[in-house]
Amino acid sequence: MKIYVAGPMSGLPEFNFPMFQKAVDVLREADPDWEVISPHELDVVWGSQEKKWTWRRYMERDLAILIHCDAIALLPGWITSKGARLEAHVARELGLERWHMVTDGDTLHPVLVDNGNPVVNLVPTENTAISDHDRDWAAHP
Repeated sequence: MKIYVAGPMSGLPEFNFPMFQKAVDVLREADPDWEVISPHELDVVWGSQEKKWTWRRYMERDLAILIHCDAIALLPGWITSKGARLEAHVARELGLERWHMVTDGDTLHPVLVDNGNPVVNLVPTENTAISDHDRDWAAHP
């Protein structure tokens, strides 16, 4: 399965790279067969930070990659990000699996969501809390 990581970057310290890296590590550990794609790694490979791309250029690249994925993993705070909301919308319209990266203290873990309800939690924990906003957003086409 090819899974794309989406979350807030603009205006955050280090463009939120530490959170993206934590999510990538958790997802790759959860299933080593998954191909995890993260914009923070693409930025390093493509040198896009140094090139000072426009927001639109980032979205052109990222959406072109997202449409070839099977799932999306949404980081905490994704709903505050214009880009992550656009990626989540495209993923939903394409019928991709939707994973929420849920925090439990310092731990981040993936929870598969279907129609706003947690259905699979890959890491044993009691916290499968999906915000009401996420639940409402997911339940409406």
